[in-house]
Amino acid sequence: MAKKTAAKQERLTGTKRELLQIVRELGTSRQTWQVWADLMNAIACALSNAADPDKKRVAEREKEYAECIKRLGGDVEIVAKAYATIVLALEENPDQDLLGQIYMELELGSHWHGQFFTPYSICQMMCQTTFDEDLVKSQVSNHGYITVNDPACGAGATLVGAINHLNRMGVGQGQYLVTGNDIDRVAAQMCYIQLSTLGAAGWVAIANTLSDPVTGDPIMPTEKPGQEFWYTPMYYLNPIWVGRRACRVMDRVIGGMKKRTAGEICFDFSKVEMERDMADEKEKKYGTAQEKLDAERKKHSDTSAGRILDYLAKRAEEDPGMAEDILQPQKTYTACWSYIMDQARKKLNNRNGAIEDEQVFEWAEDYYRLDDKALAEKEKKEAKKPKAEAKPKAAAKAVKPAAKKVAAAPAPSKVMEAVKNPEKPVMEAPKVAGKAKKEKKTDGLEGQMDIFAFLGGA
Repeated sequence: MAKKTAAKQERLTGTKRELLQIVRELGTSRQTWQVWADLMNAIACALSNAADPDKKRVAEREKEYAECIKRLGGDVEIVAKAYATIVLALEENPDQDLLGQIYMELELGSHWHGQFFTPYSICQMMCQTTFDEDLVKSQVSNHGYITVNDPACGAGATLVGAINHLNRMGVGQGQYLVTGNDIDRVAAQMCYIQLSTLGAAGWVAIANTLSDPVTGDPIMPTEKPGQEFWYTPMYYLNPIWVGRRACRVMDRVIGGMKKRTAGEICFDFSKVEMERDMADEKEKKYGTAQEKLDAERKKHSDTSAGRILDYLAKRAEEDPGMAEDILQPQKTYTACWSYIMDQARKKLNNRNGAIEDEQVFEWAEDYYRLDDKALAEKEKKEAKKPKAEAKPKAAAKAVKPAAKKVAAAPAPSKVMEAVKNPEKPVMEAPKVAGKAKKEKKTDGLEGQMDIFAFLGGA
């Protein structure tokens, strides 16, 4: 009977008192603010690593988690118990700023920046007066989703209030993206934990909103040096948001498409974008090739970029000469990708197809080893060459329709299929209107980069 009674006493009910008790027990030999910081950090790292595909970030947070556990006395169970209490409390009542209230009750606000979190009731009132139901539903109807940002999120009271208010309006989890910024790492992690536990898709950035604001698309923000991003598990696991990110990648690829001559279509980055990228890079100074490639990896998060940059990093480790070539200030991944696409277009003769990985990696290496002046001279000479004789009228007529129309973006169902089976291309290669014969479809093959199946032409 005694054992059963003890087991019953250990059962958690999800109250603030239980979480406060855990923190106070851990704080017998250390200051409370140190215990709280380690506890929030450990929980945030565990949540992040459950879904984040970024291997480098996962490794860093795994190490950080281990260090937090060590400082908390080496007891993993106590962290699990603390998070279980948070889950139970928010399941019982999701309409509350649980961690913000406990933070203030522990009088931790005075330790960091003299913080005082806005009471949750005020946040609720602000959401009710700010969110016009007709406007919100119109936005969701027209665009499929709405984004909510708090540039000084603290523990996330305003964002939690927004989530609950949107839920009451009938706006589902796949129809809102919540994002927040805060200069304080502990507060930002508290916000991240609450958003993650409530099942919201979004992210929290540790950044100075005034001097170094987060920029870019809310669905795929630009991760700048000095900023730290925490993406909620549902940002990666909810298939709706996975599909939207896939569409964003496709939009960027299609946005770089430019027409050259009749019947010749190629996906490429614009010269303006490459020149801007090169100008930005010239102002930066990197100590190692790895450092430069890591910076490029933050700007280019697609799978193909990751594989090419991983290859270049490996080559830089093996060959000091390659590392020096990568460090050239005028060399950027944006221009490298454009060079690869140009080479693929020539190799495939503007037709659909796939390129072997080894060939793509070779072109990437060629770009960084390439003498830019020699390349410019070569292009200049080619531009001066007399144009080829005009084709017969019959051939010209056959070519004309090919330049008129490119197939539309993929239907959502095809994007979802691609999410389930990432080995296949996100969309089929664009088909040119007026083709006499249908191109034979090719499945994604092992050892080939499907991205090159996007090359289309006559």
